[in-house]
This record gives sequence, C-alpha cells and structure tokens, in this order.
Amino acid sequence: MSEALTKIQGIKKEIKALISKQAELNTEIETLKQVQKTLKGEVEGHLKTIENLIEKNKTLELAKSLKQGEGNRDVKKRIDEMVREIDKCIELLNK
Repeated sequence: MSEALTKIQGIKKEIKALISKQAELNTEIETLKQVQKTLKGEVEGHLKTIENLIEKNKTLELAKSLKQGEGNRDVKKRIDEMVREIDKCIELLNK
C-alpha cells in the first residue's frame, strides 16, 4: 500500500508541475499575442509610410523631369497615370 501511495504522490507532484507549466505558457501566449498586435500596427504604419514615400518620389521625379525639360512622353505618361487614379477614386465614391 505504501508503494501505491508513493506513486500517487509522485503523480500528484507531476500534475501540479504540469498545471504550473501550463499557467506559465498561457501567460507567455498572452504576452506574445500583445507583442504580435503591436508589431502588426508598426508594420501597417511602415507600409503607409512606404506608400507615401513612393508617391512623393513619383511626384519629385515628375517635377525633376519637367525642370530638366526631359521628354514630354514621360510627363504625359505620369499625368495619364494620375488621371486614371483619380477616375478610380471617383468611381469608388460613386458606388
């Protein structure tokens, strides 16, 4: 009987250790979820910044080409792109 009691106590110890480990892991999961949420927000912010910088770069390139008197084809092409973007925006607003 004493041997069975010792085994039961050992099993109880292991169960308590597992429960404790589970609580630690649950806490770690919650922490990681919060970190993930923060990082997603940062990524979205960086993506918006990148989009803004790309548009700014296009505008600067257009201004540079106008200033340097480069071919009208590039200017017309950029203006056509802008008009298409504006048309898409208007179409979305009308929906």
